[in-house]
Amino acid sequence: MKKKTRINPRERDQIAFKLAKGISISQIAKDLNRSKSSVSDEIKRNSRNGIYVAICAQHKSDNRKRLARYKNRQSLKSKFIYSYTLDKLRYGWSPEQILGRLKLESGHSVICWETIYSFIHKPENKDKRLWEHLTLKRRKREKKQNRCVQIKRIPNRVSVHLRDKNIDDRLEYGHWGYS
Repeated sequence: MKKKTRINPRERDQIAFKLAKGISISQIAKDLNRSKSSVSDEIKRNSRNGIYVAICAQHKSDNRKRLARYKNRQSLKSKFIYSYTLDKLRYGWSPEQILGRLKLESGHSVICWETIYSFIHKPENKDKRLWEHLTLKRRKREKKQNRCVQIKRIPNRVSVHLRDKNIDDRLEYGHWGYS
C-alpha cells in the first residue's frame, strides 16, 4: 500500500478507464497499490450522477483544495471583526460572549467561537498575550482530547431520595416545585 498521499491525475485517469471497462473497485485498488476504501471514497466524492470522469474529478479536487486554502487563510474575516474581537477580549469578554453579541448585531453567525480561541493561541499572536484576557488565562491550549467541561459539585449535597417527608408537602418557602 502507498503511504497516505492524495490521488493524482494519472491515477484518476486509470480509475476512470478501469471503471468504464467494468473492473471492480477492489481490483482497481490492487492495481494502483491503494486501499479499497481510498478508491471507493474517490469515486463517491468525485462522481457526477453516478459517472466518474477523471477530468471532472480532478477539477472538483482542485476546487476543494483551493477553497480549503482560502478558508484557512482568514481567521478573523474583516478589520471590523478583528478590532471588535480584540476590544471585547480586553474588556474581559469570553469568545462565546463575543460571538453571541456579533450574532445579535449582524443577525446571523459571522464566525465561530472556536475561531476566536484558535486566533488567540496562534503562534503569530503570542506577543499580543491575548490568552491573559481569557477566564482560565492558559498560555497553551490543551489538546482537543484532553479538554473537558469543568463540573463543580454542590458541597454537602443530599440526594433527593434522602430528603425529609415534610418537604413533599411544599408548605415552607424553598420547598416549592413542580410535581
